[in-house]
Amino acid sequence: MSAPGGALPPDPALDRLLAEAFQRIRLDRYEEAAAKIAEAKALAPDHPAVLEMEGDLAFARRRYREAESLYRRAHALDPGNPRYEEKFATAILKIHEPELLLHDVPDDDVDFIWGQRRPRPPVNSALFSLLFPGAGQLYNGELVKGWALVAAGAGLWTTLFYAWSYCIIKGLPLSAATIIGRMFQDWYAFFTILFVLAWLYSIADAYLVAHHLTEEQRQRAAAARMDEIMARREPRRK
Repeated sequence: MSAPGGALPPDPALDRLLAEAFQRIRLDRYEEAAAKIAEAKALAPDHPAVLEMEGDLAFARRRYREAESLYRRAHALDPGNPRYEEKFATAILKIHEPELLLHDVPDDDVDFIWGQRRPRPPVNSALFSLLFPGAGQLYNGELVKGWALVAAGAGLWTTLFYAWSYCIIKGLPLSAATIIGRMFQDWYAFFTILFVLAWLYSIADAYLVAHHLTEEQRQRAAAARMDEIMARREPRRK
């Protein structure tokens, strides 16, 4: 649900009422929101933004058929506003496929120039990259980025090995503090910082990309199902 916007008339009172209704819907204070919407309807009963807000309230109350009707009227009054069309389509999905947006997305691949990115659980992707840089990217299907970060991870382990070897050669105690301290001395420090940053980037990137791909697949599945529903509705209209 988005804040009221679009081509509102130059009426500060209407703006204020819609904003207050929106805030109350977000706080689940539906009766108060309905009162604000009633005041807005008294000012502009057929304004598409007022119909949209009334549809938002119906949608929040799970009255999807009522929401569909209101969004349809708003879209008819302002067909150039894509938000009304999107909300109308979402309401139809909720009516005909109420659990579609809650189910797991189909496990099909998303074509990508450097591989086939796959929708994955974001937490799993992040955990793989936490275990080793680049593993989460490979899990997501991003091969080039994944192998580049794997190389960075190998560099980090190589720097750790050199620091460990240095401590042995110099007869220094093989404690974690001594080895890590050596990794941040001389030329080791530059590579250590570089590889650690790559590791942290790998974790964050793996999570965000997996989340994006999952949402992308969810939208594609919903859009495809929406096309099927609308195709079935067309003969009835004729």
